[in-house]
Amino acid sequence: MIIHSHHLTNASFADKIGVQRSSVSHILKGRNKPSLDFIQRVITNFPRVDAHWLITGQMKEANNEPQILDEPEPVSFQQSTLIEKEQEVKRVILFYANGKIEEIKSS
Repeated sequence: MIIHSHHLTNASFADKIGVQRSSVSHILKGRNKPSLDFIQRVITNFPRVDAHWLITGQMKEANNEPQILDEPEPVSFQQSTLIEKEQEVKRVILFYANGKIEEIKSS
């Protein structure tokens, strides 16, 4: 989500946090788990990212509202691009202005 919301490539994300590009690749593919050093580098370079979410994948809740500490920039999708490349959409994550997040998975 961080890479996508900041319009980075996996390589530019690795460069930004100061790790080897292969480290990011292995983590994203599920081959390796991120080390404490890796997590610290992400939090240092993206201070508004919630460390609890980064570690657990769960958003903290206050008054039953998820806390979003690093709101992504709006992304413009072109449906024709997806159709032309014949790519199957697996999931879509919606970030609402009121702080709610909704994930839609294809069946």
